[in-house]
Amino acid sequence: MCNCAKEMTETLKGYVKSQIENEPGFQKIEDAYFTNSVFVMSNNKLTTAPIIIPFKVEYTRKAKTSGKVRTYKKETNIRPSFCPFCGEEYNR
Repeated sequence: MCNCAKEMTETLKGYVKSQIENEPGFQKIEDAYFTNSVFVMSNNKLTTAPIIIPFKVEYTRKAKTSGKVRTYKKETNIRPSFCPFCGEEYNR
């Protein structure tokens, strides 16, 4: 499996540091990481996807009890089959 997520984290960390290091009072970057990552257990195998993509849908429908039209939300995550940075296939 590729190291793109780690490499991209370091690259972005360096970029952000260069943008903020001259701000008054800046000391150091404590931590930097992609917030959406997952480890998946399937068929007794641990598979990984360093990055997952959140997906949200908002829709309207009549409420079951009152009959009024309401907005509802559904959320899920998409686990890419390939690294979004280099295109290498993830473990399955």
